[in-house]
Amino acid sequence: MINPALVKLLSAACAVLVVIIAGEWWYWEQANDIPAGEAQTLSTDYEELTFPQFQSDRPSEERYNDLVSRPLFIEGRRPAPEPDPDLESASETSSETLDWELTGIYTVQQKPHVLLRRIKPLPDQKNHKKMPVEEDVDGWRLVEILPDKAIFERGMGRQELILRKPKQKEPTSGRRPLTPPKRPAAPKLPSPASK
Repeated sequence: MINPALVKLLSAACAVLVVIIAGEWWYWEQANDIPAGEAQTLSTDYEELTFPQFQSDRPSEERYNDLVSRPLFIEGRRPAPEPDPDLESASETSSETLDWELTGIYTVQQKPHVLLRRIKPLPDQKNHKKMPVEEDVDGWRLVEILPDKAIFERGMGRQELILRKPKQKEPTSGRRPLTPPKRPAAPKLPSPASK
């Protein structure tokens, strides 16, 4: 059942709110001096702002070039001398340590050979090598091949490369191989003679 007194009260409250909203809208237009018809349109006239110019106390870019050409922590603060290309190529071929690893040992016509792989691959160079005894690689001479290692010498230095065993691969299915479960040992019963 509808209560007529409640409906009249709510209608009066709505009418009062509509009057208050209309009054605020009229006051806002008067305060901003905007004619009633132009209240909805936005003005596109604006002043073009000029940005302030930034003044820096930093030195010019040319002074940084001078600083870079004279490194701080080198004596005399002059550019480091360019390396000699002849010495550089010689140091590449003969290094202090042998940068190869032994990946295999095999026999060809009753002579043992080794398979080597470069630890850090270099562009435009062979990174794998097959060689018999008495051949050189990067200045190191292969002097002996044993079942599990190869021995290299250079001058007074000697280095052994050990053949690494391959790791066991996990099954690709993701399952472990089935193993029968362990059964607990059967309990020992007391002998009838001990009763």
